[in-house]
Amino acid sequence: MATARSSKTTNRRKSKASYYSDSLEQGLLVTEDSQADIDALLHVADDDKVDKNYPTVLHDAKNNMERLPNCVLLTRVGSFYELYFHQAEEYAPLLNLRLAKKKTAHGPVSMAGFPFMHLDRYLKVLVQELHKYVAISEEFPNVNAKSGTSHKTATNSDPATLELGNFDDPDSARTKNNMYIRKVCRIITPGTLIDEKFLDPTQNNYLLAISLRQRSPPQLQSDGIEDPEADKFHIGLAWLDFSTGDFLTQVSSSATITSDLARISPNEILLDKRLKSGIEQKLFRQIEEQQYFITYENFPETGRSPKVSSDLNDDELLTERGKFLSEWSGYFEGEGLELARLSKLEYDELSACNALLHYVKEMLPGTRIKLQAPVRRIPVDNMLIDASSLRALEIKKTLRDQLTSGSLLNTIKRTVTKSGTRLLSDWLSSPATSIATIHQRQDLIQTFLNDKHLHEMVILYLKRTHDTNRVLQRLSLGRGDAEDMLGLLQSIKNTARLRAMLEEHVQTNAAENSSASKGLGVLLGRLTDLSDLEELISGAFDQDMVIRHLSAEEKREAETLMYMEAKDGLGSVLPIEKAPKRKPQTRKGAPIETMEIMKRNASRTLLRLHKSLDEGIIARDQLEKDLRNHLGPSLDLRWSPALGYYVHASGKDIAWFEGTETIHGNTTARCIISRKNTRSYHLDEWTVIGNRIDSYKVLIRFEERKIFHSIRQTVLERTSHIRRNARVLDELDVACSFTTLAHERKLVRPVLHNGIAHNVIGGRHPTVEYGLQEKGVSFVPNDCFLGAAERLWLITGPNMGGKSTFLRQNALMNILAQVGSFVPASFAELGIVDQIFSRVGSADNLYRDESTFMVEMLETANILNNATSRSFVIMDEIGRGTTPIEGLAVAYGCLHHLYHVNQSRTLFATHFHDLAEMIKDLPHAACYCTDLKEDENGVFYFIHKLRRGVNHRSHALHVAKLAGVPSAAIDVAEKALCKLENSQLGGNEVVPSRCDGKSEACRVLHAKMSDSDPTFATGK
Repeated sequence: MATARSSKTTNRRKSKASYYSDSLEQGLLVTEDSQADIDALLHVADDDKVDKNYPTVLHDAKNNMERLPNCVLLTRVGSFYELYFHQAEEYAPLLNLRLAKKKTAHGPVSMAGFPFMHLDRYLKVLVQELHKYVAISEEFPNVNAKSGTSHKTATNSDPATLELGNFDDPDSARTKNNMYIRKVCRIITPGTLIDEKFLDPTQNNYLLAISLRQRSPPQLQSDGIEDPEADKFHIGLAWLDFSTGDFLTQVSSSATITSDLARISPNEILLDKRLKSGIEQKLFRQIEEQQYFITYENFPETGRSPKVSSDLNDDELLTERGKFLSEWSGYFEGEGLELARLSKLEYDELSACNALLHYVKEMLPGTRIKLQAPVRRIPVDNMLIDASSLRALEIKKTLRDQLTSGSLLNTIKRTVTKSGTRLLSDWLSSPATSIATIHQRQDLIQTFLNDKHLHEMVILYLKRTHDTNRVLQRLSLGRGDAEDMLGLLQSIKNTARLRAMLEEHVQTNAAENSSASKGLGVLLGRLTDLSDLEELISGAFDQDMVIRHLSAEEKREAETLMYMEAKDGLGSVLPIEKAPKRKPQTRKGAPIETMEIMKRNASRTLLRLHKSLDEGIIARDQLEKDLRNHLGPSLDLRWSPALGYYVHASGKDIAWFEGTETIHGNTTARCIISRKNTRSYHLDEWTVIGNRIDSYKVLIRFEERKIFHSIRQTVLERTSHIRRNARVLDELDVACSFTTLAHERKLVRPVLHNGIAHNVIGGRHPTVEYGLQEKGVSFVPNDCFLGAAERLWLITGPNMGGKSTFLRQNALMNILAQVGSFVPASFAELGIVDQIFSRVGSADNLYRDESTFMVEMLETANILNNATSRSFVIMDEIGRGTTPIEGLAVAYGCLHHLYHVNQSRTLFATHFHDLAEMIKDLPHAACYCTDLKEDENGVFYFIHKLRRGVNHRSHALHVAKLAGVPSAAIDVAEKALCKLENSQLGGNEVVPSRCDGKSEACRVLHAKMSDSDPTFATGK
């Protein structure tokens, strides 16, 4: 078994861990169909490896720990999950569990445990916080036990679990006398979470595979790539959210891979271990440095070498697609159009999908996996926001604290469903570039703005729906229950009502023939009638009974949780007393409690069984009534595990039994327990009736499960239709969210076109404005006119003057417009942007041994190498991390390249005021600034309104005063500033002035640059 590679960095932002998957035992998600696969998974160590004198539970645990050295093993024992040996000692303190000792023939063994219903609580710590693989060892009834399974044990077990227990145990000599056997059933990793409660319902949980293939030299030449380092790989991406079934693919490149990963934000990445030591090492290291959770495994063999490979011709690609479809088509939902999407995948996307599905299959063998057919994302269909821009613009998390609060997503989110929030998050990280798509979204918002009642009713219906995709995924994996079915039923019902209401609205407004009505009609055309499923589910499930059972279960869990929290709180102060011995279980009536969730008429068989059960209950009640009338009112019919069915009498009623041989017809009562004031008697008639009632309850439970599986299968056959409806509801939720936002924040509908204009009047920063409003402060709006006339603005002004806010708000304006939202402005006319680039707010990257200036230059290089004439670029204080003269030169070089080569719409903020003089001859560049005013008493305030011109002072000392810098230091700084401003050139050193755009330093630098570069003065 290979040794795992594990490296972790824990901080507030990300944590990284890398593992080799072949060192892991691949797990099983238990379903009723997985019996045959359990045997194939299980391997028992040789007898000489594990001491047979340990109790069976410890023997199995030690065996599993040796086979799974990189996993934390949780072993199910009754109603607890337990850790043993060194793992108990290591993880009990981390999980805040009490460490105990279990006595064995070999001495005490360390152990710790927690109630099974709190599994998610501890998985969150192990998987999400400690970045561990977790192996779950479940217990199953051993139907092959030598003594056989008692009737009462079997009838109290889940029918599906009983089916799973029917297999031969490899170590039968040890297990034949055990009531339960235990097997590792699943390996849980960050990317394979399904329905754990700690999953963020508003974010996707992606598992992503990266397929790499070197490009051959002829390919590089034919593509005109002179520098092989620029893009020497074919890269395919495939990512899957196992909790929702979402499955997507796209091609990527060396230049965009980090941005693609930042957009997707996977929780686990799969990389091919065979490529790690080759030329791909640099790219792998680049991915590792982003601190993702990485698993290395050997990807499936293909007919082509991953080292160097030419492109496939059409016939070869068709063959590869056919192979993929023949192997995996059974894993995908739907047919026809859904599966037709597979025919559009490129070879490298197919390779990534293949690796991803093999990994899932190995982790979840024996499980009938159903996923959406892969949806191919085409990069040109979406705006690219690179990784640094996603961070700097605080799209999903704040830059400093990595918190959701204060991010753009949190500021604009008004969605009312979890799935709608996930869609909004996806749109924000990947805005559309299709004007038609954007217009459809805008039309929908306009429809809701024009009809407030319609908007409110849509929100009302959306609130009544459930997270349909996650419900479907649980059902498809055999983990769904009655609660999921009722959730699905509510979604179907409210979708039907919503559809009827919207259709009525469209018909009423059809005469207007507006684009808004047409857009709503197109959306409605995507909805499918699911009234047959609604009738099927509502006709079978007893909703009141299901809700009653759920309430009882929640109450039990809450009580257990309160006990555990109380115990944890006292554990460090007071010893926990040993739990008292459990009293024998005694119930009135039959041993099995009724847990019906289906209506009696859900099937003919179920109706017949309920009638038979009713007859048995009537017979029991009549027997009890007769006995009480004949022998005494204290008499009860009871059951206990030790005594079975018996008659209990107490007090003076005992006398009636004395000397009585027959008490009810010809029935004989035999005394089985005699105490001073109570007697227990065995009564044959009660045993017969009790067993009959017991049997009918078991049969009812099996029949209900049979009905449940039948309904589930019918639901899964309609999965593609259900998902399509759910997608429409998500889009409606986002549209309603944008509508609410537009109404609250006075947003306007932007005019979009394929030009390069960026004309904004009264633009505002959505997040900053919201924060100021909470403080009762007004935001100062600003105009921005970029385009053919002025495609570059150089912005100067004091620190704290609002330059960075202005830059960011215009970048965010494009993002909001292209996701379909209205924008915070009085007017906005925007040309479609293909890429957003932001170079603001850099800091040291100590993990990569990079200084602030190095990080700044890396981000700048990415912009200059990739920005196009349709891109929007914001750059703030380029060159600040080095000497003034070098910083000025770097800043000018970037401006020169952006203006002449990239020709992007650019906002460039700087404190190098001499740049204004250096670019004065550029015809499509302009200078704007913010300001600071100070009265005669020294009181100053910032003027955040931009004006044309250059501000030659940054007013750093005023900001220093605001920050509380001691006045003595301020006085010294003022004197030094005055001296520096009056200084001239010294030797060969050029010291740019910070106060005069026509300084001697500027003239000298300008002259030197003009001598060395004749195009400098003309700006060409």
